[in-house]
Amino acid sequence: MLNSHQDRIDLFDLNGIDKMLWLTGGCYLSRFQDVLSPVEREKMFKDCSLLTKKTRIIRLDRPRELKFLGKTGQLVEEYLLRR
Repeated sequence: MLNSHQDRIDLFDLNGIDKMLWLTGGCYLSRFQDVLSPVEREKMFKDCSLLTKKTRIIRLDRPRELKFLGKTGQLVEEYLLRR
């Protein structure tokens, strides 16, 4: 999960409800409820719930400036190697 931050780089694992909120926030479930049938909404919600149980989601806060790209890549690599 990418997130802009003005001047820092930070990484952390999302857990529980934060994972669910991020997943459902990025799908039609949250944006187009009136387009989906109740059956489709229920299926999408269940799919997101299952995905939160089986998937690791990491949030990366980073500045948008290219000068931070190398440092960001290095920190991501170190973070993944430690966990």
